[in-house]
Amino acid sequence: MTKTQANRFKSVLEARRQDLIREMDERRESLAVDRASDPLDLVVNIADRDFAGRDMNRIHGMLRLVENALREIREGTFGVCARCGANIPVKRLEAVPWSPYCVSCQERMEQSPHEAPEFESPYELAS
Repeated sequence: MTKTQANRFKSVLEARRQDLIREMDERRESLAVDRASDPLDLVVNIADRDFAGRDMNRIHGMLRLVENALREIREGTFGVCARCGANIPVKRLEAVPWSPYCVSCQERMEQSPHEAPEFESPYELAS
């Protein structure tokens, strides 16, 4: 990967990081406890908070992937599959710049996620 390509991906990832942080801040407001006097309103509030919590987990996971991709750019390892060590094609990185896996490894992982422990996220221990 050329330095120009790496810098372009860095800009894309930094913008995505800022979007995710902004999104997390907005969702955090949804987690505030709202005291409802009506039991039905209370149930709706609990369901809304549950949804917001799951959404926050999704956003946090994406943020972790983006931050790890930025770290890889700094370390000079960006674009290398975390599973097999092959170069991830630029077209894939253009579509999903935070992807730690090449298409082949990603597909294998999605087909049998419970089968192979070697397909655990390379970032599980980093969080």
